[in-house]
Amino acid sequence: MRSRKRRRTAATIGAGEVVRGVRERLAISQEALSRLLSATKVAVQHWERGRNKPDFARLVALRRICPPGPERRRLDKLLNHLATLVTPSAPSEKGSLVRLKDESRRVLKESPEQMVHRREHQRLDRQVELVKKRLAEGERRVKALGSLVNQLLRELHSASSARPNVAA
Repeated sequence: MRSRKRRRTAATIGAGEVVRGVRERLAISQEALSRLLSATKVAVQHWERGRNKPDFARLVALRRICPPGPERRRLDKLLNHLATLVTPSAPSEKGSLVRLKDESRRVLKESPEQMVHRREHQRLDRQVELVKKRLAEGERRVKALGSLVNQLLRELHSASSARPNVAA
């Protein structure tokens, strides 16, 4: 009896609808979502059709890539609901989200594609920092050259005004 009640409650939240909503919000295909969540395309199809339900870890991974908005709020509601089914006492809404973030770091491993993207992002960040340093150095040099030009112009002006004007 208890398991039926859980199924009905989880069904009313509609995990499949949430997954589809997030996927459409991200504007990606089922296959692309399956790659991001380390699942198969068929699994994503089954989730969206309500045939199966994604496991908690995959929902947490989905939350990590979901931008803020109504889809994310529905996903948070689903995750909070599932967390209350698993935890012995009902956590506060804020506490469960913090727990979900911590859990997502422990439960999920990076896929090879995510690892490549993360490393590429770090490499690009290093290059941007190097370009910023070089730009700052260039700006410093331009400023120094500008002050030298001003000094030479002042000396030239003072030298030309100090020289007597010889009229022929």
